Amino acid sequence: MAHTLLVGSCEPFSGKSAVVLGLGRQLARMGVAVRFGKPLATDLEQPVAAGEPLLDADVRFVGTTLGLPDGQLIPSADLLDAAVAERRLSAGDLDPGAGFAQLQQRLDQATDGVTLLEAAGSLHEGLLYGMSLP
Repeated sequence: MAHTLLVGSCEPFSGKSAVVLGLGRQLARMGVAVRFGKPLATDLEQPVAAGEPLLDADVRFVGTTLGLPDGQLIPSADLLDAAVAERRLSAGDLDPGAGFAQLQQRLDQATDGVTLLEAAGSLHEGLLYGMSLP
């Protein structure tokens, strides 16, 4: 498995994407292969059709800014959305699902370079999905 760096924060809107951009640019200048993903999508530019990868708007922005091809963008495992969380809680679905295992599998496929991941907006956001920052 290649190296992975998870960029997180105790508070939302603290500059995680900016940190990822700076690190990504520096790594690319050094000739290091860079991949980027956000394990939990929080902002989708458009609805995602069944079977299509779930790519957060931040992932697309960072990928475009760094000139990363689609193959170097890691799809999100799930959508962190109030409506989705409410539906899961109402149904009693407290199983975090296979999101973390799916992410681990995607990370295991990378053999070189660095994977930069942007965590959810706080320490506990994503807990329902098995993907809180801790």
